[in-house]
Amino acid sequence: MKHKLEGREDELNYKNINYEKDAALMKQQIKFAEAKAAEMQTQYERTVQRYEDRIKILELDANTPLTDRVDIVMYDSFAQPQADHVEVAALVANPLAGRVVVYTWNFHPDLIRAAYKSGAHGYLSKTLPARELVEALDKVIGK
Repeated sequence: MKHKLEGREDELNYKNINYEKDAALMKQQIKFAEAKAAEMQTQYERTVQRYEDRIKILELDANTPLTDRVDIVMYDSFAQPQADHVEVAALVANPLAGRVVVYTWNFHPDLIRAAYKSGAHGYLSKTLPARELVEALDKVIGK
């Protein structure tokens, strides 16, 4: 095996240096992502506090069944099936879910139609500022 590596020491050393640089860059990117996530969590908490007299947010894993009555279930399609699948209809059929709203980035007309056909009470964009989101949720429950 040694004969195949002869004369390639410079190339192997270069690759090793690049891997070390890549690892250092990845560590920097991870630290940046962690800092950004912490900043977003702080902004989220401030937003929730601003509207805590009007809304109460309960987080629920999509794979966990509802155990308490809620006024609105916001179906977040991130990392979940889109709104044209049975999940929305199942939430609408759940007696503990007062209303069901799809909360998404995806506004394809077929998905919107399918969500409403499944019984969704709203289809809201993740780009809505907090005030507009709270107002839209108020409208969904008839306030």
